[in-house]
Amino acid sequence: MDDLLTNWREVLAANSSSQDVAQAARCAILERYAGAIFGYLCDSLRDQHLAADLAQEFALKILCGDFKNANPQRGSFRGLIKQSLRNLIIDCYRKNRLKFEALSQHDLAVDSTSATKELDERFVRHWRREILARTWAELQASDEQSPVPYGLVLRCRAESPAMSSSELAELISAKLRRVVTADWTRQTLRRARIIFEETMRAEIARTLTDGDLTQVDDELSDLDLARYCRQRSRPR
Repeated sequence: MDDLLTNWREVLAANSSSQDVAQAARCAILERYAGAIFGYLCDSLRDQHLAADLAQEFALKILCGDFKNANPQRGSFRGLIKQSLRNLIIDCYRKNRLKFEALSQHDLAVDSTSATKELDERFVRHWRREILARTWAELQASDEQSPVPYGLVLRCRAESPAMSSSELAELISAKLRRVVTADWTRQTLRRARIIFEETMRAEIARTLTDGDLTQVDDELSDLDLARYCRQRSRPR
């Protein structure tokens, strides 16, 4: 996996002489979400080597300007990536006379409505997982710079949802090696949830051609991430 991502970065870097800022931004998004894209290809093809080949082909398509006309009116950049990958997968199966493992159980054709729906849902799962992983990673990184460990507190709550505030305070105290109260835990947890939402919204905004609030809200809904949001985020 590391070798694949390194190779992909080299392919993307080959376009570094381009003066097109939008293209550079799209390349950055692709590098940022290379893990989700490769995971989706592996999951769909059940063949890591074939997935690696398709990932390289996909990167080259981007560099050749396939997405140069992407704009908010035509949908999110995620949608364009999904469509392109889906087409590559379907073409790959046709050329190799392969069938989707999940779909073959229902005797469905590769280009059927059910097949494309399955591919779309699979892509969304991988993209959603990557959004959440990056959000958690940013919170963890911010803990190293902040006197208040919001990421740690929220992670403890996520891993122990049935704990009372007092029990959670004891757990956090043990991890921090200092005593925190139940009241401190409740207040910190409330703030941590707001920061989590703001961080996730910012992460999603990076993947949009024009990350305005309406588009971010739409992406949250499409990716089934709105359940993590209690309110529209406001600047801190």
